[in-house]
Amino acid sequence: MPMTALFVLAAAAASAPMPLGNPGTWVTTADYPADALREGREGVVGFALDIGTDGVPVACRITQSSGLPALDEATCVLTRERARFRAASDATGKPVVGQFASRVRWEIPKTSPQPQSGGMTMSFVVRPDGMFGDCKLDQISGAAAAMARMPTPCDQGQKTTPYLDEHGVPVARKITVRQSISVEPVPAP
Repeated sequence: MPMTALFVLAAAAASAPMPLGNPGTWVTTADYPADALREGREGVVGFALDIGTDGVPVACRITQSSGLPALDEATCVLTRERARFRAASDATGKPVVGQFASRVRWEIPKTSPQPQSGGMTMSFVVRPDGMFGDCKLDQISGAAAAMARMPTPCDQGQKTTPYLDEHGVPVARKITVRQSISVEPVPAP
């Protein structure tokens, strides 16, 4: 379920700031703070943005707390980062500082969407005898999480051609593998 937002414009100028694009994209379920999500916490956050003459938010205040600091903080951080406006203007059309007020309803999605992309970084050592060792899954995200259960070269007892130094002597080398994963629908035949 997408985040919902109710918008109220301040009428302090001849023309109040107007959002550019869809304000519903400023805060999404993908932005849910991990602790609040894990604890099943939801809430409504009221906020007010001070909008500069260039249409960029310069300040954010919480006008109605959700009671959860993580949700309140995320609301201000995300709206300041993502919100853009056509600046307010005075009676002559000159851009002036304005204000935009709204609320964000943080709701836990009923079903967790499956990640559509992700990545993984794995490292291991090829020893002088060609055996693999010191396998580590250094980082994993999104759709790559399913790959965390896949066997590594260390698990399979694999052997490869060892690396050689400038004198032709086998030496150990650390290998780092970075993969990006993309999950896409298969077109119907």
